[in-house]
Amino acid sequence: MRTGYIGRMTAAIWGAETLPSPALDMISSIQQIDFTLPGDDFDGTGTIPIEVDTTRSVIFCGYGMFGSTTTTNSSPDPDDNMARYQFNSGTEVEAQRDAGNGGPQLKIHLTIVEFNADVIGKIQTGSITVTGGSATATISEVDLSRSVIVYNGNECSSTTDETFGRGWGKFRFNSSTEIRLNRGVTTDQTIGNFTVIEFAVGIIDTVEELDITISDSGALTATQTLTTPVDVSRTMIVPGGYQLSTGLANEPDEQLTRVDLTDTDTVTITRALIGTDDPQLGGYALQFKEGTIKNIQRGTAKITSGNSSINVTVTEVVIGKSLLNCMLMSNVDSSTIDPERTSTIAKITTTTNINLGVGTAVSSANEPTVGWELIEWN
Repeated sequence: MRTGYIGRMTAAIWGAETLPSPALDMISSIQQIDFTLPGDDFDGTGTIPIEVDTTRSVIFCGYGMFGSTTTTNSSPDPDDNMARYQFNSGTEVEAQRDAGNGGPQLKIHLTIVEFNADVIGKIQTGSITVTGGSATATISEVDLSRSVIVYNGNECSSTTDETFGRGWGKFRFNSSTEIRLNRGVTTDQTIGNFTVIEFAVGIIDTVEELDITISDSGALTATQTLTTPVDVSRTMIVPGGYQLSTGLANEPDEQLTRVDLTDTDTVTITRALIGTDDPQLGGYALQFKEGTIKNIQRGTAKITSGNSSINVTVTEVVIGKSLLNCMLMSNVDSSTIDPERTSTIAKITTTTNINLGVGTAVSSANEPTVGWELIEWN
């Protein structure tokens, strides 16, 4: 006898036949917002056009080196260029940085994902202040088999040129009730914002924490082999942060990497040139259950000399169901990490086009190759 669907039952049986999983409506709304953090100011706010329920909403800024910003200012001070994000209400987000006086204007692009109520177990947000190599925060207990930490940007107190390694950090779980923010150095202070998502039972197949380091000075890449192979058509990379083994970030070709889900069991980070620094990436390979994801597209694109952005054609998506994350960049520049050419924004511009951009036109000496991942939920 054929059984009917009950609740979130994912298959029905006709004799020995397994029928396809029913699609689960995952998303209440997805909104892209753009605003500025004004020059000479510590913070700025952006308006969310349609009010969201913050108990089931998440701010995504991708793996942007400076928290999904662009600037036309080449000042390489971390206190000027690094920003972190939080909800003020269901209609407003706030961007904060350490510097007020003399800071350049930052253009900010964020994506606000509001999940449907039955998709989320609970969401917790907060910040961690690090004055040494790491610091922790206590959270309400979560089930680690269906939970991730989303990176929401960071600010840094350093006023010393090219010391972005003092600000960059990556999040990870210490336990089901504690998370940690690590960085590679102990100078100055960084504050990182986070969102912990615990999905409801029946939404997630597998979660695997990513902790990948290019530790070999002769290597361009490093990989992490996933414990359980995944279906790449329903597995996203959740940005969890980035760190360097040095505070001095002045060699983009050695220190900047992009991240790709390159196979069913392999996540790879890639840089442009071999070097002695040890870039490290954090995050999660998050595999959703069948019937939750319509499609995932991913790739890389080079912003070529004379341009500040590139358009990429994608398979048609529903914008109100889709999230585009920047998966960092590799860059051939060997001179300095210049925020106007290395801070990146990734936008969905039409149903079949995305745009990857930096603050000002690049030259042949500093062409970046930007990674991207486009997730469309049911």
